[in-house]
Amino acid sequence: QEIAIDPAILQSTYNLTPAEAKVAGTLLQCSSAQEVANQLKISLHTVNTQIKNIYSKLGVDTRTRFVKLLLALAQFKS
Repeated sequence: QEIAIDPAILQSTYNLTPAEAKVAGTLLQCSSAQEVANQLKISLHTVNTQIKNIYSKLGVDTRTRFVKLLLALAQFKS
C-alpha cells in the first residue's frame, strides 16, 4: 500500500518550502536520509538540513513522531 502526502497541505499548514515538502514526503517512503538524497539527487547535507527545518516546523523531535504526524495526514493508495 502506497502512502501519499499532498505537498500543498504541508506547505500551507506547516509553512514548509516546496523543497522541504518534497523531502518530507520522500522521507516517509525511505529508510534513511541517504536514501532520500539518492532518490532526489541532492546532497546528504542538504537533506539533513531540510530534515532539521521540517522537524522544527512540524514541532517534532524524532523520526517516530514525524512519521506518526504524517501518517495522520496521509492518503493511502492501493
